[in-house]
Amino acid sequence: MINLVISFIYPFLYFYSFINQYKVIQYHHYELEKYFKQKKFKILFILILSAFVFLLSYVVSYFSKMMLSVLLVVLTNCFMSEKGILKLTNRVKRCLSIYFLFSFFVALLFKNKTILFSLNSFVFFICLFTTHLVSCFIEFLIMRSYIKDAKRIVKDVKIIGITGSYGKTSCKNIIYDMISGFVSVSKTPKSYNNQVGIVKSIRECVSEDDDYFICEYGVDKKGGMNKLLRIVKPNVSLITEIGPQHILTFKNIDNIKNEKLKIAKILSKQETCVVNNDNIYLREEIKNLKCNVITYGIKNKSDIMAKNIIVNTYGSSFDLFINNRKFKNIKICLLGEHNILNVLGCIGVLKSIGIDLKKIDGLVMKIKPIEHRLELKRIQGIKVIDDGFNSNEVGFKNAIDILSMMQEEKFIITPGIIEQGENSEKVNYELGKYMAKKIDFAILVEKNAYSLKKGLIDGGFAEGRILIKEDFLKAWEYVKSIANDEKIFLIENDLPSIYLR
Repeated sequence: MINLVISFIYPFLYFYSFINQYKVIQYHHYELEKYFKQKKFKILFILILSAFVFLLSYVVSYFSKMMLSVLLVVLTNCFMSEKGILKLTNRVKRCLSIYFLFSFFVALLFKNKTILFSLNSFVFFICLFTTHLVSCFIEFLIMRSYIKDAKRIVKDVKIIGITGSYGKTSCKNIIYDMISGFVSVSKTPKSYNNQVGIVKSIRECVSEDDDYFICEYGVDKKGGMNKLLRIVKPNVSLITEIGPQHILTFKNIDNIKNEKLKIAKILSKQETCVVNNDNIYLREEIKNLKCNVITYGIKNKSDIMAKNIIVNTYGSSFDLFINNRKFKNIKICLLGEHNILNVLGCIGVLKSIGIDLKKIDGLVMKIKPIEHRLELKRIQGIKVIDDGFNSNEVGFKNAIDILSMMQEEKFIITPGIIEQGENSEKVNYELGKYMAKKIDFAILVEKNAYSLKKGLIDGGFAEGRILIKEDFLKAWEYVKSIANDEKIFLIENDLPSIYLR
């Protein structure tokens, strides 16, 4: 009976450590390799300490053994403490259940509890990793059944697949706006573009009566595209851009290009891939594609082109050319040349699925502003260009160019460009120089602030017109204290949506 009671209590001894270590595992998207890389020295220290206590237990009294075991539990719980909050997802709830059951049965196996408590930390890490591996296996079985169900749902639905380093979500929304009403269509919500997001989107959003499903394919490392294509293969593909997004995990630009191009190479000769002909990495690969190709661009001669571009605070206008057929003065509500490029790619998709383009001006009028992507609006009464969802070098520069056209005093709030690896300092320095002559005041946030500041100053910007804040909340509080109708604020790159309402 005592054995049963002690075994029941045992999982609670390291419950605090389990919660703390699972925060880190969750932060690394449940990848143990990344967890070990970050925590290997802490784990090694605790295991050495545990081994020392275990050896010492052979030469001290029973009471001393118990005191050492208690001390080991306290030290482990203190040493393994982590900042942050564990998100109580279904996966985490499942892990907690597995942890308690496994720890209980492990403790039950030790008839000699002295040995169990002497090996406390070894047992804890065994329970932690076994719990995670069992949870992953259960997750795999659940996901396999969900994937099977998703494949069944889209069996007779044509798939419009979109990938690229950036521009995926914008293009998805633009295509959806333009073809809604002509065909029955659904799309992945928000930026759901990984394996879990795509499967969830299909099961929750797609009707078996839909004609088309617009699907984002987002990958951040080699081999990622293969997993997504096994779930849902596109009938029409659109590749928006190839750039250094996620360069840290891809290692080089060729890996990014080759991974994204898989969405074109999987198509048959009769199927179509729409390709951005202005992108140098895509342009050099067009001749190698076996499928039908529709090109689009602004700078390079393409099947679909825009010329005579005018951008102002109300949107953009341009002359459209589809296979040399001219459509004059096309107007869209979106700001920026890169958004015009996105629209051209989407027109290519419409062309490939047989939508009548004779009244293209009416189709583009259906396009709605895209939330947090160069969206001109007021937040808490403050005049804002909201480009806060995400950014890249091209998009950042486009946003600065648009801000520079405004008549008001021009402010930017930005953490710079993230996920650039060893190039981060150089990239942000160059962006600081780029905007030095185009803005009036810079509010810089977080770790890239000093690279941006150096670029601004070297570009001739007055240091007194640069403010550095440690987070967006403090930056926004400052904005509220100075805002008026004579000022406009560009919110640029990956900032919290809770403040962008």
